[in-house]
Parts: sequence; structure tokens; C-alpha cells
Amino acid sequence: MKTPRRKLKFILLISMLMLLVCISLLPVAASPLPLTVPLRTSADAAYLFFALINEHRLQDALGMMDAEMVPNETAAQAWAVGFNTIASVRVAELRRWESAGWNADQHRYKAILHITLKPGATYYGWENGVNVRWLTLQHHGMRWKMHEIATGP
Repeated sequence: MKTPRRKLKFILLISMLMLLVCISLLPVAASPLPLTVPLRTSADAAYLFFALINEHRLQDALGMMDAEMVPNETAAQAWAVGFNTIASVRVAELRRWESAGWNADQHRYKAILHITLKPGATYYGWENGVNVRWLTLQHHGMRWKMHEIATGP
């Protein structure tokens, strides 16, 4: 006859084994923020785009730009040089812009960004402090991509 203490040990052992089996079946993420997951909204994509720049994940940010913004390696390098001057960026406000003209595949926003530039860098298109940009995001398949970043509407 088993004692209550032995029963408890047995139950704990079986529970731990089941937990280990369940954990081993979980998928392992290759990166902390997989970019293959479709984003629900264009606003999600805009926030993610600037979060990637803030984390200095420039290749991932460039991957969120469509072929019109980055048609070749020269354009990608130019964007990367500009983004590399940014020490930190935070989206302070993201407002729908001309939402009456929106369609299912294209959305526009007015973004108010707080940017800190790296000291001593040559600056390309960004200023220390508040930067206002108009963003156009285009729906590509199951993902939203940055289609345009402009300094005016």
C-alpha cells in the first residue's frame, strides 16, 4: 500500500513529465518578433516599422518597405544610411489622414515622431525632436508595407 507522500511524489513526477512533453511540442521562434505573422491593421505595421528602427533592426525595417520605396540595393542603402543616424524614435501620435479616401489596400496617416539623432552623424531627412511625417501603407498579400514616407500631405 502506497503512503500519501509516495502518491504525491508520483503525481508530481507524472505532472512534470507531461509538462516537459508539452513544452517540447511548442514551436521555437527564430527571432523575438517574427515578421512573417500578418499584422491586423496598417497602424500595427506603422508602429512596428518605427519600433524596428528604434531597435536598430534596419534590415527588418527595410523589409517592411515596398518595392516602390526600395526598388534596388542603392535605394535600400540610402534609406539605411538615413535610419542609421537615428539613436531613438518613438511614435508619439498616429492619426488617420484623409480616411475618406482610404481603400482596402491603402491607408494614410499623419505621424508625430520623437527622434533623437546620434551625435556627430550627418543627418539625412530627420531632425532632433519632433518630426511630422505622412505615411502611406499599402496592403501586399497578407502584410502591410510602408509605401511612402513624406514630409507633407
